[in-house]
Amino acid sequence: MKITSETLAGSAGGLLYIAGSLFMLIQALMALGKTGFEASFGVTAVFILIPLVLGCLVLRYYLRPEKKPRKYRWLKLLILGILGLVFWAGYVIGPILVLCAGLAALFAKNREKRASL
Repeated sequence: MKITSETLAGSAGGLLYIAGSLFMLIQALMALGKTGFEASFGVTAVFILIPLVLGCLVLRYYLRPEKKPRKYRWLKLLILGILGLVFWAGYVIGPILVLCAGLAALFAKNREKRASL
């Protein structure tokens, strides 16, 4: 795997998504210990799982070995960054890093197109 500013920003953003999810899980478990289980914990569980899944998706894009160039990688990263902002995943800086990684991938793709002309 080639380490660039895009991979560093994207990986850090994905790890922040997961860290935020784990922090919410710890808080929820502490609250469950004091109040007991209620059916409303299901809503909290969904808000714990969403950033966890988003973070795993972001990391999957960077940790999988690239056999061929992936189409629309930049678009997927931009969507994951926007979803991270919507669900407040990754302490706000995580989605911003993922958005920056998506933009970097887009600009790198455009640069390669111009260089081939």
